[in-house]
Amino acid sequence: MTSTATYLKRLEKKLARGNATEHTYRSDLTELLEDTLSGYTATNEAKRKVYGAPDFIVSKGSLEVGHLEVKDIGVSLDKVLKTDQWRRYTQALGNLILSDYLEFRWFAGGKLKRTVILADVSDGKITARDNAHELIASLLEAFAQNPAPAAGSAKELAERLAYYTQQIRAVIRRVLREELKTTENH
Repeated sequence: MTSTATYLKRLEKKLARGNATEHTYRSDLTELLEDTLSGYTATNEAKRKVYGAPDFIVSKGSLEVGHLEVKDIGVSLDKVLKTDQWRRYTQALGNLILSDYLEFRWFAGGKLKRTVILADVSDGKITARDNAHELIASLLEAFAQNPAPAAGSAKELAERLAYYTQQIRAVIRRVLREELKTTENH
């Protein structure tokens, strides 16, 4: 049995319980990522950064190669693409996957590169699509081998730096407001 088949069986078992949430499947995804990408580490819930906290960071040694944002099974990924959170992530992160555990959309440089749907869900049953293992392995390998794009021009660099500056300013303002509230309450 492939790591993808094992992954889908585990998801189906947890889904059948009827009380699973987005976080229920995280350990299964970690295992799929690390089994498929030998030598890479998938860290769930890494420290928050200025742009937010994507659900996973994939790294090789100390080098971060990409991030994953994962939603619960059945959540519309098209709706997620329209959120402020997703906009922040695509502006700040050059190599990113959006997934609902069954569908994986890989973005590089803010552009959709590839989509893989591993399985379909009907009446709580997960049915794997043909070649699911080969397709996800190919997508994940391309994702892991894709370095975050460097700024190609002075304008791109300026836009990126402006974005980070805006995010840092927002964080500083929020921290100062919280400190002011704490000081006023004492």
